[in-house]
Formats: sequence, C-alpha cells, structure tokens
Amino acid sequence: MPIFTNPFQDRTVKQKDSASLKPPLLHEPVPPVLSRVGRGASTDASRRPSVATVSSINSNPDTQHNHLNVPRRPSAWGRMSDYVARRNSTPHGTTAPLHEWDRWVAHTKRTFSTSDELIDESRIAALTKKYGELCEVSGLGTESIILVSHKYQYCPPLDTYYALKVLRRAPDQSQSDHQNCVTAEFALASTLTHKHVVPTYELLPLGAGNNPDLFVISMEYCAGGDLHSLIAGSAAHKLPAEQADCLFKQLLRGLAYLHGKDVAHRALAPENLLLTNRGCLKIADFGHATCFRVPGQDFVVLSKGKCGISPPYVSPEQYTDAEFDPRAVDIWAAAVIYVAMRTGRNLWQEATEGDTGFAQWIKERKAGKNNAVLDEISTDLSHDILYAMLSIDAGARPTAAQVLSSAWVEGVDCCIPAAISD
Repeated sequence: MPIFTNPFQDRTVKQKDSASLKPPLLHEPVPPVLSRVGRGASTDASRRPSVATVSSINSNPDTQHNHLNVPRRPSAWGRMSDYVARRNSTPHGTTAPLHEWDRWVAHTKRTFSTSDELIDESRIAALTKKYGELCEVSGLGTESIILVSHKYQYCPPLDTYYALKVLRRAPDQSQSDHQNCVTAEFALASTLTHKHVVPTYELLPLGAGNNPDLFVISMEYCAGGDLHSLIAGSAAHKLPAEQADCLFKQLLRGLAYLHGKDVAHRALAPENLLLTNRGCLKIADFGHATCFRVPGQDFVVLSKGKCGISPPYVSPEQYTDAEFDPRAVDIWAAAVIYVAMRTGRNLWQEATEGDTGFAQWIKERKAGKNNAVLDEISTDLSHDILYAMLSIDAGARPTAAQVLSSAWVEGVDCCIPAAISD
C-alpha cells in the first residue's frame, strides 16, 4: 500500500481564499481558479431552510462519540494529532472570531428593519447548556452562519465540539416558506446515517417570542475543515493523485448511499465536503437535496431547473428547460470536484455555451477530441470513467455504484475503511 503524505501538515489554520494559485496545465483558454462560495453559505432564496417548531432532539449529543478522542487508525491521515491539537487549542478561532456573529445578527436586524430583540436569550442559554460555549465562526453566508461550540464536562466525561448552523429568513421570503424549507432540510438530513454524511442532531427555534425568522441546526463538527480549504491550503494548491483518489472514493461511497436512499444532493461542491481529523470525508448541507422517488413507487421523479450555489459544479442540463434525473447532477459535480482536487482549478466558470472554457469542452467532445487537462490527470483506468461522468448527455453518465465498482476506483487504496453498508 502506498504511503499517504499528510495534507494538513502545512495548515495550522484554515486558509483564506487565494487568487494566486499555480498556473494550470497546458490548456487554452486558461481555466478559472478554484472559486469558493462558502461552507454552509446560502446565497439564493430557494436555499433558505425553514422555521419549524421542532424542539425535540433526534439523537442526544451528550451520547455522541467524541471524534477528537477516538484512537486513530494507523494511516497517513492518522498523523494529524499535532494539527488537531493546534486547531483546537485556546483561543480556538481558526476562521473568524465571534464578533462576526454579532455583526451577522446586527445585519439581520437592519435587513428586517427592526429594533426588537431578534434572539431569545433563554434559547441561547439552553443551546449553550446542551452544546457548550460558542467559540468561533466556522462559516459565513448570506442567509446562514456556522458557529462552533465546545462542550466540556467532568462527569460524565465529555470534551467535544459541535457545529451549529443558524439560518435566517431571506428578505424576499415569507415566514411560512422559510419554515417549510428549514423543516424539510432537517427532516431529510436527520434521517441519513452513513460514515460519509455529516450527522445532524437537532432543529431548534432561536428567534425571540414567536419570531420564526431564525433557526439553528446542530451537527457534528468536522475538525479538518472543508475540501476547498484543503486544496487551496496545500503547498501546490492541488492534491497528489493518491490523496485525490482516496477522497474521491469516499465521496462516491457517500453518493452511492444517498442515491440508494432515493436522495440526490444537487449542490455538491468542495465547500460542502467536510473532513474529520482523520481525513474522513463527509457530505454536508442538504438545503437543495431532493427525494427523487415516491415511497412504494419504482419510477424516478425528474427534476427541473438549476440548484447549487457554486456555478462551476452545476451540470449543463440544469441551465435548460429539460427534465433530468437528479442523480446525474451529483455524478457531474463529483467529476468536476475530482478535477479541482487534481489541478486546483475549474475548467469552466459555468457549464453554458457562453462560457469560454465550457464552449471549448463542447467543441472538443463533438469533434471526438480529448481535453488536455483531463488527459494529463487521468490514467488508463480512470480516463473513460471521467469522460463518461462529464458527458453532456445526462442519461449517459454512470451511476455512483458503477463508478465505485470500476477497476479504477476499486483499486484505490483508501485511508478510511468502507462502511458495512458500502
């Protein structure tokens, strides 16, 4: 088995966006650098989760396994104790201090033009009692913010971190729509239990009084940050083949599980792929996810229209009026993510003919020619799989299970063992 180098060895803090990534492989036109929208960020009204009056916890966080204290499996990713210790030392802030939370709340009050109290302090007190003290802002978006909390207690012994995703209503969204969206996101995410999906624990109202504009979803905290930060923060601004292949295999395992549960994510991007301290990749952010099969029925409910908040990963059929199988959307995004891991860049800004990079891709494929970048990063085993995943015809793309069973992916030495259900 090849030895995996530690991709976090040069990252003591989470990296900021970088416009100075290395030049791409020989390819014209120059692909845009790897863009970032933001982990857990929402930038469009359709993304807003809704408000629900749900106050019961799906699983007690006090009984959750503390991933920071788990004995590490010997692997390249297991040599991260120093990194995790630095990341979780005091002060904890590795992305943004808590004053960003105060500014976010102040901006929310200005947006709704209210001088009333926005947050119920008793609910904040109950939240911190259950999940520990707030210690940093881990992600910041237009309509959402990710807070990190740290809970420590002597008896019963507990020392762990949680991610708290606070969602607010968009100015052009009704309270009922917001509540329905949030409820739907939580209802779906809380039913998913897989090694490569972020566990979701609880949905709680946060607004003062009967104000349904703010809700918080509690989740597992992933100490390794997100995949975008890993790529941008690496020394070469891209990942070696063995690391990218390992993470790609984990992503496909997660997708195969989701699709087996009749769920399509529809918004995959490096910002929504999180890493634990051992390098276990977990799919997060199910605000755009859809159930594509009615229980008890065999037919697939087709989707229509564009989802996702990161244009380079949105498949071309989403820009048309045609209906499509939403699973194919995830397959396309997974392939684009693999290219981003290997090159540190996106081949196009969006998959439309008005985009120079994508127009070249279409021209090459129609002429039966290969793409220089894809040929550079692919092998004899991966070549046909990657091209099939990036087929303009959504119906021609392989399923996640088919990619997993290919000679290429089956032969990948993964640092995280497969789940029993895989």
